[in-house]
Amino acid sequence: MSRLYGWIAACVAVVMGALASLALLMRGQRDAARDELDKAKSRTKGIEAARAVERRIDERQRADQAQAREVEREQMAQRRAGVRPEFFGDPRLRDDSSDTDQP
Repeated sequence: MSRLYGWIAACVAVVMGALASLALLMRGQRDAARDELDKAKSRTKGIEAARAVERRIDERQRADQAQAREVEREQMAQRRAGVRPEFFGDPRLRDDSSDTDQP
């Protein structure tokens, strides 16, 4: 009977050893999975930050384009009306055919 108890004890020890090694293996896999998850989260944060910057750039570009279109509309309206912008120089140098007082 003691021999049977010895075999049972040996089997229990083998099973316990196998369970312990499986537990260690699973713990290692869990830790590796957590590390991979942390890396993925950090990559995601970087990607999200880059996307946020790109969104702000796109919004600013759209606002600038809208402003440029508005300025272009105003310039076209001034051209149609024959109004010259003031940055063309001294108003005395402009050719006004309606002004006949000049010698």
